[in-house]
Amino acid sequence: MKHIYSLAIAAYVLLIHLASLFSPKAKLWVNGRKNWRTKLHEAIPKNKNVVWFHCASLGEFEQARPIMEAYTKKTPGDFLLLTFFSPSGYEIKKNYPQADYICYMPADLASNAADFVRIAKPTKAVFVKYEFWYNFMEALFQSNCKTYLIAARFRVDQPFFKWYGNWFVKQLQHFYKIHLQDLESAEMLSKIGYTNFVVSGDPRFDRVIQNADASIEIPEIKRWLKGRFCMVAGSAWPADEKIFLPWTNFRALIIAPHEIDEAHLKNIESSCGTSSIRYSKLIEQPDASTNVLIIDNIGMLMRIYAMAEFAYVGGGFGTGLHNILEPAAFGIPVAFGPKHEKFPEAQAMIHAGGAMQVSTKEDFTKFVMLMDDEQKAEIANCAGRFVRSKVGATELILNDLIVQ
Repeated sequence: MKHIYSLAIAAYVLLIHLASLFSPKAKLWVNGRKNWRTKLHEAIPKNKNVVWFHCASLGEFEQARPIMEAYTKKTPGDFLLLTFFSPSGYEIKKNYPQADYICYMPADLASNAADFVRIAKPTKAVFVKYEFWYNFMEALFQSNCKTYLIAARFRVDQPFFKWYGNWFVKQLQHFYKIHLQDLESAEMLSKIGYTNFVVSGDPRFDRVIQNADASIEIPEIKRWLKGRFCMVAGSAWPADEKIFLPWTNFRALIIAPHEIDEAHLKNIESSCGTSSIRYSKLIEQPDASTNVLIIDNIGMLMRIYAMAEFAYVGGGFGTGLHNILEPAAFGIPVAFGPKHEKFPEAQAMIHAGGAMQVSTKEDFTKFVMLMDDEQKAEIANCAGRFVRSKVGATELILNDLIVQ
């Protein structure tokens, strides 16, 4: 099975190289890994304890972030190495100041894993959520590095729970400890005989509460709102836009698209059916009077949620639901599309009364337009209580990392 796995990784690398000829994202994936051995060797100090955090992309980074920042405060003398698998994580966070060195994780080939571990010499390694890179896990285990999996979730469609899953289950023994998000994952692992875990929760809850409590209003947007009732549509895709764009006929709408390429921005502008302005232009026209504000940059969304009465979070019509905890942390009602079966926080928030699934324009209208102030306040309170009731994972995971 190990040989089959390694062949699959090699085939994936070949496909990525071919795709890089015409895909900008694939090209970043390939170019970002060039000469990684030399760069890593030059970056790693010889006299510091190296702690390695690995995240697939931006979402996993946000889960690891509160732990990384708490860890560096507790152990300021350690060298924090941060890696990403995806360009969408690395390109946005490559200048993250809390890490001492940030790079792409090499493809999970046995030679790459052995060289990376030999050069970096981490004493602790922390993988996030679904990061099962078996050659790296084995290389770390053989080097006596304590390897943790944090914020982990397990699903029935993973190979651990298939008829051919015995080899994959054995690989879990390479983890020093697995910190799980939920009891369901604990029950699944127990059924296959794996018990080296603890249910700590999801550190994203800690992160969004930290952000919400420290949030500062954006003056240009506050001036644009002029006290109007506002909805924020965050990380929106075209399928989401069909649901909420009718809102522009009634109230103020702020759209933060997931993709901010020029073609998509122009499409939103033509679809609004009312006047709109981009944030980059709002700075130049502070007195602009429009119903729609289009955010044409990355990184402002959390602060924008603080100014909303409602939030719509995109991705629930096919690509994967984005972060619904960010708006909920501000105590505002949240709506999202129907495809959220892989996101238990969405189902839990619906059950708690702080969110609603919408599948049509009519669903959305019912959720946003027909609630009175008392109903809105109750849903908002439920959303806020839900998020704040889930904090604490960071401390539990940090204590394990520091003590060990």
